[in-house]
Amino acid sequence: MKNNRSRWYALLLVVLSIMTPSVAQNTKYVNLFIGTSGDNGQVAPGAAAPFGMVCVCPDNDPRSHAGYDYAVTKVSGISVNRLSGVGCSGGGGNLRIRPVAPSQELHIKKSREKATPGYYSTAFTNGIKTELTATNAMAVERYKFPRSLSAALWIDFASTFEDVATCHSKRISETCIEGYVQAKNVCGHGCYKLYFSLNTSQPFQLEEQKETTACLTFGKKVRSVEVRIGLSALSSELASWECARWEKMDFEDVKSRTADQWEKQLSAIDVKGGKKDDRVIFYTSLYRTYLSPADVSSPDGAYLGTDGKVYISEDFRYYSNWSLWDTFRTKFPLLVLTEPAKMRDMATSLIHLYATGKKDWSTGFESTPTVRTEHAVILLLDAYRKGITNLDFRKGYAGMKQEMERLRRDVARSGWSREKYLRALIEHSVIKEMPSMDLVAVLRNLQQINNNINQIGLVANAKGFIDTAAYWENVDWLKKTIHELLEVMYGSWQ
Repeated sequence: MKNNRSRWYALLLVVLSIMTPSVAQNTKYVNLFIGTSGDNGQVAPGAAAPFGMVCVCPDNDPRSHAGYDYAVTKVSGISVNRLSGVGCSGGGGNLRIRPVAPSQELHIKKSREKATPGYYSTAFTNGIKTELTATNAMAVERYKFPRSLSAALWIDFASTFEDVATCHSKRISETCIEGYVQAKNVCGHGCYKLYFSLNTSQPFQLEEQKETTACLTFGKKVRSVEVRIGLSALSSELASWECARWEKMDFEDVKSRTADQWEKQLSAIDVKGGKKDDRVIFYTSLYRTYLSPADVSSPDGAYLGTDGKVYISEDFRYYSNWSLWDTFRTKFPLLVLTEPAKMRDMATSLIHLYATGKKDWSTGFESTPTVRTEHAVILLLDAYRKGITNLDFRKGYAGMKQEMERLRRDVARSGWSREKYLRALIEHSVIKEMPSMDLVAVLRNLQQINNNINQIGLVANAKGFIDTAAYWENVDWLKKTIHELLEVMYGSWQ
């Protein structure tokens, strides 16, 4: 009887193993701190969901491109978003929160710092503990205060890695502040606008409120405060709804859900063999390929076009948070293979980007921090040739044609070869139109006049014919004027 029971139990285990899909547990190989020290990758260990708008993380002081540097313990606060792996000043850094006053320094206790996909935690040297997790469009921040400190949060509504154009905040209830922030994009090109709904687990008193900052206090008995910040590209109401849809889930539930999402995401590729260090590098890199672009559609499919108008999509999710430099030949060909359904939505989003007003750099109506999208046509062609053929190229063809015609026109105006022109773009050069031959002749004559005056001055000075100081003062002024003319007219063309 006992043997029969054992056999039935073994059979049950086999059946369950067949019915239940196995999960590879690849998240254990992800090391979010790899590449976070120094200017080596501009990445951060923040809490994020796959392809999410949110990446909540401490920002170091002084900060790196993505707001974080492992080697720096001092932090300016915790912000809700960032575009990693980019140059210039990075992008994001919005809605920064400090659990201490701006006049006080805040330092991470490195021995207490931990990060896993969808989760970040640390303790500060003053005894405050913080834990971070996220959904696609909501940051969840939990702060625990020691008995020696009063619970208070200082919020900077205008914080950013670039510059803020405008911001607005308004208290809605004893636990909620709503508003928006409009910030410049990466390298200062274009703008993005985020609406937010900031909700606290405890009623707060609003103190030290200024135009762009506020201090929230919670009373002497409060030891723990949870903050939920919903984001939307369309309205504060939708940002508030993002918080409301998860209100029945506590911090641990949200953390667990996002961790499960990452486990499923990373199970797309299951590596066998090799050393553990090799798998760590592989899955950490794979994890980062799934951080962007971001799904910025509202639950009903609404999204903000780059012409500033709201559109409704019925058959795809709209993505933003683009950075196509280099990734068009590495990351996105991989996504075509591992995430064909999402890649179809991403490709469709790029087509709609052309249809609503695509620029090389980001426009003035982006949903999230964005860099450049010149290589979109190559990405679309690659996706099509690899089987994603249900794309309506007709919607974006006019924009694609205009982009190519504009490129040919700009190359011709520069007087450069196409190769040299594109290389200059990559190096962030400001390329101006080639001056006319008449203007070139004038500039050459001015340069020759400058040379002649210089020679005359040397001879006259040797013979004692001139007031040396006055003469060279005038010569220097002429040289400066000619140089400024050359700079203005030639620019990078020179």
